[in-house]
Amino acid sequence: MQFSARKRKIIFWCALALSILWLLFIFSNSLDTGVESDQKSSTVTKIINDVLHVFGIKGEIPHKFVRKLAHFGEFAILAVFVSVTLHFSPKKLSILFSPAICFVCASADEILQNFSEGRGPQFSDVLIDTSGAICGTAGIILLYLIITAITKRSAANRDA
Repeated sequence: MQFSARKRKIIFWCALALSILWLLFIFSNSLDTGVESDQKSSTVTKIINDVLHVFGIKGEIPHKFVRKLAHFGEFAILAVFVSVTLHFSPKKLSILFSPAICFVCASADEILQNFSEGRGPQFSDVLIDTSGAICGTAGIILLYLIITAITKRSAANRDA
């Protein structure tokens, strides 16, 4: 799929803005105190478990699992935004840099938690965040491959 230079520029700036806003959201969560963070994740855990019970699924999703899944998900989403930003950048940088950029952001995020009461950095969270970033980047690559295959198939059908 080809985009004009103008459209590429618009997509780049939108993706960059989304990347920055999402990173600010992540950092704002890290500035919550330990009590505030625990309350937020407890509420989410309760909602998830309530929904599961509505569907007849017995048992409980552990609170700690929900917290770690949130780390993974936040950085998977960040990696999607960063990957699009890199792909549409003026230099058309490789999206394979996305997990490395997200690793740096995850490290900064954990350091930021040092300044929040009742919080502290955990290297295991950086690894979970980076795993999310790798999955988000892989998802974008897979989507790109699917779109490319569909586009080629459509072009071949038109030419036939």
